[in-house]
Amino acid sequence: LFNTAPSLMRWLPGSHKEIFILIQKIIDFVESKIKEHKEDLDPSSPRDYIDSFLIEMGEKEDKDSGFELSNLSICTLDLFGAGTETTTTTLHWGLLYMIYYPHIQ
Repeated sequence: LFNTAPSLMRWLPGSHKEIFILIQKIIDFVESKIKEHKEDLDPSSPRDYIDSFLIEMGEKEDKDSGFELSNLSICTLDLFGAGTETTTTTLHWGLLYMIYYPHIQ
């Protein structure tokens, strides 16, 4: 419904508005981390994905290359979400196995 009638969804009460506020908070957190990485960037020794992306972004002058700050924010958010989901699923299955096999606790 949100994709079909976004103007209507703005006027409807409910918790659907809360998810967008929470997503924006996560994006703001990622952008603050990117800003910290830009300030401490050492091209000779990249520390992580963000540093590597920023170094590539500095080397690429082509605007169509995909190396933009908005793309970095979304890719970092995707990696964060994937790691969170994997951990959650592993813990969930671990707890289920311990419930099913109580002798291994």
